[in-house]
Amino acid sequence: MNATGFLSVLHRATVFLHGALTLALFVLIAGRGSRAHLVLAVVAVLPLLAALPGLLRGRAYTAGWASMLVSFYCAMLLAEAYMLPRLKGALIALAVVAVLDFVALMLYAKAKKTADKLAAKP
Repeated sequence: MNATGFLSVLHRATVFLHGALTLALFVLIAGRGSRAHLVLAVVAVLPLLAALPGLLRGRAYTAGWASMLVSFYCAMLLAEAYMLPRLKGALIALAVVAVLDFVALMLYAKAKKTADKLAAKP
């Protein structure tokens, strides 16, 4: 696989994992049924949604700051898993998705910046 193909696979993985994390987090919180949980779910996923347009466009800068955002979500999900034993499995599964998203974002940001530097050389 050449560098362009690898970058394309990383980009697709990043968008997929970020979207999966956003959707699963929304469903987990809003699925409790009350209006308060729905509002909380919207507030919880807004920062993740803010990164989505830049990720869809393939911007390395967005991938960089989104990775730091996702690390917060990973920590939050693990803390919630510790505090809520009845939701432990779902929360740890979401934390694993967050970790995979973090790794994909970091790899994509680095690969994209390297590809951009190589393309800029005369």
